[in-house]
Amino acid sequence: MEMSLARLKEALNRAVARRLVAANVAQEVTIPRKVRKAERRAKAVVQPWNVEEVHAFVRAVKDDRLYAALLLTLPGRGIGPYIDPEFEGAGPLSVVVGVS
Repeated sequence: MEMSLARLKEALNRAVARRLVAANVAQEVTIPRKVRKAERRAKAVVQPWNVEEVHAFVRAVKDDRLYAALLLTLPGRGIGPYIDPEFEGAGPLSVVVGVS
C-alpha cells in the first residue's frame, strides 16, 4: 500500500506541475503506522504461474503491440525465460550481427 500511495502522490505531483490538475489531493494522505506494520507482517507469498496460466497469458497478449515487453514481465512472476511452444524443437537459433 505504501508504494501505491507513493506512486499516486508522485503522479499527481507531475500532473500539478503540468497544470493538468489544480492540486495534489493525495499529498496529505498517510497510512496509519498500525496498518503499515500489519501489511509488512502479512506480506503474502505470490505463487508463480503454472504452465497453463503462462500459456493463457501468452495467448491473450499474442496480438498486442507490447507482446515482447509483456513476455519480459514473466520472469518477474517467478517464471524463467519463456519458450514459445511454437518454436520448441524448431532447431538452433542463429543470430548474425553485422558491423557497418
